[in-house]
Amino acid sequence: MNLLAVGHRSFLALLGVVVGTASVIAMINIGHNASVEGLRQFRSLGTDLLVVRTDHGLNGSAVSIRLSEIEQLRTSLSALIVTAPIAVSETRLGRSGEIQATVVGAYSDLQEAARLTTTVGRFISSLDGCGTYAVIGSKIAEAAASRPHRLRVGDLIQVENYHFTVIGIMKEATPNPLLPFNPNESMIIPMAAMRRVVPDVGISSLLARVAVEFDPMLAGESVGHFFRSTRRTNDVIVQSAQQLIEGMAQQAHLYTALLAGVGSISLLVGGVGVMNVMLMSVAERRKEIGLRMALGARASHIRTMFLIESSLLCMTGGLIGIVLGVSVSYAYTKFSGWSFDLAVASLPLGMLLACGIGIFFGFFPATRAASLDPVLALRAE
Repeated sequence: MNLLAVGHRSFLALLGVVVGTASVIAMINIGHNASVEGLRQFRSLGTDLLVVRTDHGLNGSAVSIRLSEIEQLRTSLSALIVTAPIAVSETRLGRSGEIQATVVGAYSDLQEAARLTTTVGRFISSLDGCGTYAVIGSKIAEAAASRPHRLRVGDLIQVENYHFTVIGIMKEATPNPLLPFNPNESMIIPMAAMRRVVPDVGISSLLARVAVEFDPMLAGESVGHFFRSTRRTNDVIVQSAQQLIEGMAQQAHLYTALLAGVGSISLLVGGVGVMNVMLMSVAERRKEIGLRMALGARASHIRTMFLIESSLLCMTGGLIGIVLGVSVSYAYTKFSGWSFDLAVASLPLGMLLACGIGIFFGFFPATRAASLDPVLALRAE
């Protein structure tokens, strides 16, 4: 009832707790939904992907994967349903080199391994040999600044001293951090034609897909063991999509915890407002406190009374803040075009923090009220 008697001060303190709790709930849910959306997009690219990369040798020179090793890998590991060796080189396209791009030398199985699709035209095939044919990414098709229109199938694009015929344009793809190239900004040509661009080219990476009945993590360990036993060195690195997803999930948890910590700062500010209201309440109710003590109330009773008031104030603010925080995070995710996924743990966490703030910041005013001298308190005006 005393909280209602000083309605304006209680409302301001309540507002601080509401804003603080809403900040915590909104931060946690926004961070949670951002991580869920990122992981969902990455999982859509497939968790069965393995990428084998070459490291530099002892003298700093680049190390290549041999085709004989890839053939031996295909026959020895039944877990791999497709293997696609690639050679990657950075270059500039166009007559005056106006387009920065990645040239990827590959075979036809790259389409299945990297799950690439073409909007028009076709992908490279085994019949292309060393012909000057190219499949270009969507960004390269748009970046042909020297042309009055986008690149189309049948157009020629200059790479070094050669003109390649565009036979296909790839659909815009979600960038995969595991791939050694960005399909949207790449030009894929037959592996045999790669020597026209880079004379001393070597296979720098191998993309592989794991069969459904096999564990991608175990398959990745088997691939790593194969290359270590074959080469007797550790110059080949094997990465799996599942391993990267687990690492991203851990980072997302840390990111969400950081956002929750930032939101908690505003809740602490609200707690300071609660303590200020309770201290003023103690000063204004000295005579009431003295009268209660004179009638037999103990110091613990007075302390409990003020702790209940501060906790009630913070619990009310916590409930309102939870509703407000969930609403804000829901609106944010919908505005971002994501599907909303409620972080259920944030609800009890928000209420627990609100109650903790009420007890923590209400303890000092409650202790101060309980330590008043009844005689001096009754003389208060």
